[in-house]
Order: sequence, then structure tokens, then C-alpha cells
Amino acid sequence: MNTRHLKNNPTYSWLLTALLLLLLCSPDARAQQSSINLGGSRQSVNVSILPIYQSYDEDGLEISQTSIPLSIMAPIGSNVAVSFLGHQMTTSGDVPDLNGLSDAQIFVSYAARAGSGSMVLSLGTNLPVGKVELTNEEFATNILVSQRAYNFRVSSLGQGLGLSPSLTYALSLGENTALGAGVAYQLRGTYKPFGFLDDEYDPGDELLLTVGVNTRLNAQSGISFDVAHSRYSADTFADSTVYEAGGKTTVSAMYRYVVRFDEVRLSVAYRNRAKNSSIINGELALE
Repeated sequence: MNTRHLKNNPTYSWLLTALLLLLLCSPDARAQQSSINLGGSRQSVNVSILPIYQSYDEDGLEISQTSIPLSIMAPIGSNVAVSFLGHQMTTSGDVPDLNGLSDAQIFVSYAARAGSGSMVLSLGTNLPVGKVELTNEEFATNILVSQRAYNFRVSSLGQGLGLSPSLTYALSLGENTALGAGVAYQLRGTYKPFGFLDDEYDPGDELLLTVGVNTRLNAQSGISFDVAHSRYSADTFADSTVYEAGGKTTVSAMYRYVVRFDEVRLSVAYRNRAKNSSIINGELALE
């Protein structure tokens, strides 16, 4: 079914809104980063399988989820690390059942000395093994699962192939201060979210730029400042632009104080985001 002629249809608008909600609430496509030790000490392979059961009862609506994450982190030599993360999920209760695999993430990172500093080059891959082409009933359940208030471990299933290369560099500025900067790009591929529609969804790509400085004040305390800026390309559905996220800039600062085994953190952040554009009354307009 071609959906271009449905833009003024309320059902079409609801589907787009719900799909965007799923994307915004889904976890980052990159897998957990493995630590790399440039000092050359031997590291071990870590394998973790930790089943989690979550259940909520809100105003008589019961919804529960059982998730089984598989996490593998393996160093290769002293400066290369590989990690893998995947989930099996089952959601049930007073909602239509939703179960299946989520997409799997593989993350490879390489660290090396670079001049007087150090760099880490990374590549994350989102493998499209998760369940897609959901039925109408499964999609309705997925909308509930994606709600941040529930904080379910698996908030979505399949979302298509993705690549996320990144480069970070850190430089020491004396004994107590370090400066770092990074650039990352997240490329998201197309996928077919609905089993009852033939059209494909193409999530927008993301460019992230970061810079930060950390200063140790004394043996027990330190302070850090960070700036991050993100830009996004447009989301398309059925070859039509349906969402344009505004650029976002975040400035944050944190003070840390450590006493033996206890740590106190004080943090403050300011975020400025341009307005988003989405389909309103059949037309792309600022929200």
C-alpha cells in the first residue's frame, strides 16, 4: 500500500507520531564500549546473561516484560576491544503479546598513543536481526513498552541496519588537567516497521561533536566541563519527509568529591534545542 495519499488521514498521522515516539525512546544503536588498557596488562573476556523481569499495574492495566540480555566484551591485544549486546524479550499482560529478538549491536574500538595524547577510533554496528513488520496489535503494545515511565529494559525490537563511527582524542594539559574532543556519526538504515503497510521508514542520521575538560583540584576532588552539539537529518516515510529534528547543544559541569569509598557528585546542565518539524494537518511544520 502506498501511503502518500494518506497524509491527511488521522490514522496515518497517529502511526507516524507513534513511530517517532518509538525511535526517540529507543536506546542508542551503539553497543556498550569496552575499556582498553594502553598499559598492556592482560584483560579477560566478560560474558553476561542476566534475565530481568519487570511488571507494572497502573489503573488496572497490567503489563510485564521478561528480557534476557546477552553481553560479551572481549579485548584483542592491548589496544583493541570488541563488544556484543543482544536481547530476547517477551511482553504480556492486559495487552497483546509481543515477543522476539531485538537488534544486536557490535562495537569495535581501537586505542593508540597519538603525539602527546591518546585517541580512540570506534565503529558500532546495529545488526537488523530484531523483529520488524509488526501487526497492528503488536505495534500498539510496542507503543506502551516504549514509554519512558515504565523504563523497560527492551523498549523496541528491530530498527534496521546502522553504523556509528566515532573518533575521540585526549590530551594532558599539565599534571592535573586533561582536554578531550570527539566526533561521531550515526547512520541509520531503512526498515519496514509495519506488517500492514508496504512502505519503509528511513530514520535521520545524527552528527555529534563533543569537547570537554577535566581538572583535578586536589587528591579528593575534581571538576569537569563538557559541551556537546548534535545535528540530525530528516526522517522519511514512504519517500516523504515526516520529521526534522532541531539541532541540540548541551553544556554541563560536574563537581566530584571522594571520601574513601563514598563519592558525592554535583552536576548542572543547560540544553538549547531548535524547534522540530513534524506532520501537522498533512503538512510538515514547526512544532
